[in-house]
Amino acid sequence: MRRNVRVAARRTSVSLEVAIWDALADICAREEMAIDAVCDAVESRRNSDSLASSLRTFSLLYFRLSTSRWEKAAARPGNGSVSDGPQHGFPTIFEEALSRFESARAVQGDHGDDQSPAP
Repeated sequence: MRRNVRVAARRTSVSLEVAIWDALADICAREEMAIDAVCDAVESRRNSDSLASSLRTFSLLYFRLSTSRWEKAAARPGNGSVSDGPQHGFPTIFEEALSRFESARAVQGDHGDDQSPAP
């Protein structure tokens, strides 16, 4: 599915699978951000991959981190929880996912491989 987004103050179209658009919509809702802001944040950190590929990778990293935090919270005494609302505190899931995305892109640029760091 192709959609128009604004990245770096210019309009561009991105083709992604419906499931990825749904995942990005979930991220936007959780973080209280517009899709353009998410795309702009990913665009500013991507290396040579396409924006579409970068958005796929970022959404996977985001939800892996979210799941990891949920599992850790559930294992704590008192059965703590992680809300579905915007993440406050440092670093947020969004910021950590962007950081890991950026790190993975830097490694690819240095070594030319497609290995992503584990969460």
